[in-house]
Amino acid sequence: MVLTLSGVSRVFHSRFQLLTTVGDFNRSWAALLDYITDFALRRSHEVSVAALKSFQEVVSAAGRAEGEAPKRVWPAAWAAWSTIAEGLASNAPGNMINLLDNLFIY
Repeated sequence: MVLTLSGVSRVFHSRFQLLTTVGDFNRSWAALLDYITDFALRRSHEVSVAALKSFQEVVSAAGRAEGEAPKRVWPAAWAAWSTIAEGLASNAPGNMINLLDNLFIY
C-alpha cells in the first residue's frame, strides 16, 4: 500500500506538467487526493506518514506547474488537506501534532 502510493505520487511529481494535458487529469488528481486522504486517516502510523509525504510531494509539483493547471488543482488539494486535518484532529488531541512532527523526521 505504502509503496504503491509513493510510486504513484512520484509519477505525479516528476511528470505533473505533462499529466495536466491528459483529458482525465482532473479526475485522476481527485482520485489520487482521495487515496491520500484515506491513507492519511488510517490507524497505521507508517501508512499515515507515507500519505502525508505523498501529499507534500504532489502539492509541491503542483506549485511548480505553469499555466492553468495550478488554478485547477488547488481547490481539490485544499479540500483534501482540510479533510485530513479535521479527521486527525477529531481522533486524538496529540495525534495530528505527532504525525506532522514525524513527517519531517524521516
